[in-house]
Amino acid sequence: MKPLIISPPFGNYIDVDWATSIAGTYTVERRRGLIWNTIRSLRPTKYGWVNNIGLRNPGIDNVKFNKNKIYSVAGFNDEEWNYLADAMPEGLMVELNIGCPNVAGVEYFPRAKTIKKYLKKFKLVIMKFPPTARCKMLMAMAFSYGIRSFHLCNTIPTGKGGESGRRLFKRSHAMIEFAKEHYGKKVFVIAGGGIYEPHAVYSYRRIGANAFSISTVFFKPWRVPSIKRAILTASHENYGYERT
Repeated sequence: MKPLIISPPFGNYIDVDWATSIAGTYTVERRRGLIWNTIRSLRPTKYGWVNNIGLRNPGIDNVKFNKNKIYSVAGFNDEEWNYLADAMPEGLMVELNIGCPNVAGVEYFPRAKTIKKYLKKFKLVIMKFPPTARCKMLMAMAFSYGIRSFHLCNTIPTGKGGESGRRLFKRSHAMIEFAKEHYGKKVFVIAGGGIYEPHAVYSYRRIGANAFSISTVFFKPWRVPSIKRAILTASHENYGYERT
């Protein structure tokens, strides 16, 4: 996995050698309406962007997998989480998305036995958390089940959908500080939210972020080169992560 990560929706379409893309989020059943819901709900705000796309995707059985990508998945119950694990080939990098604010039921947390199944089958297992009051509790559960890679954080729940951008930066920053204070070098943390300028990268790095996720900055692609340079510069330092 590269230190620069491109999250959905752009991660579905962009594939470059200097970043690792996340594709998805995929569910068991097909969820129609990707184009319509994107046009209908994706809007700029004062602080970033808001969307209510709602995990629209072709369903896990219709995915062509590439071992260079990370595949984000979400289940509504333990049976679905197990189905998703069985449907993906061994050795992939996967992200368990338990924090999408636009779909009821995605906050379901897989059982310990199910998590162990993922850890045994896949090369890398990341969990993506919501920037809500439950985040600290969910991180503690994930750590106790063996998850050591955290993606902090998903979008902020609002009345119009999930909000990314500068307000999310503040919440993600606080959750990363908490994660590093409590778990230290035992966890690998992907910082996501509000990375629109290099200073956001350096701020996340100072509190211990190990990798950096970008997405909506691609709406202003001329900003990407300076962010890329900042992330690659930060990545030359010791990541501050010890595999256990």
